[in-house]
Amino acid sequence: MTRPKEESPAEETVISATVPVQMVTAKKEIKAALLRAFDGSRKDAKKFLREVMLYIALNPKAFTTDQSKKLFLLSYMTDGPGEFWKNDKTDLLLTFDLEAEKVFPAKASRSEDEGESR
Repeated sequence: MTRPKEESPAEETVISATVPVQMVTAKKEIKAALLRAFDGSRKDAKKFLREVMLYIALNPKAFTTDQSKKLFLLSYMTDGPGEFWKNDKTDLLLTFDLEAEKVFPAKASRSEDEGESR
């Protein structure tokens, strides 16, 4: 007589998943007073620069490069002669910035500027 085959007890397969956990310890920016627009007047220049330096000093992680600091400063020069200076300096800062070139091709921005001056 043949014996029936003994089946081995079923083994349970345990599937475990490991989920990577990322510790986020990002520090938020300090809520400093926002700057007022600067019109380029000499009498307000020192006050404006002091406000810019204070804001940048309180939020160093937001401004990791000199370029980001300069562009931040220029973004508040919106009125009067300060605006003309801002446009010139912004163009210089972004001339060799490859990311900026993707958004604002150099030829397009130059032709727009030339059209504005006519």
